[in-house]
Amino acid sequence: MSLLPFHERYNLVEVPEDYENTSDDHIVMRDEHNTCYLCEKKDVDILKGLNFKEL
Repeated sequence: MSLLPFHERYNLVEVPEDYENTSDDHIVMRDEHNTCYLCEKKDVDILKGLNFKEL
């Protein structure tokens, strides 16, 4: 298991809710605290298991 902080392990970048994503390799997801993040698509299934939801 990685000892990196959660946000670094999954390369999460906090973005505003109305962020316009133009990347095909990333997706905007919201965590359980209603904070939005730009995430790599390869991590979507893992993040869903951690209560993230796609916007």
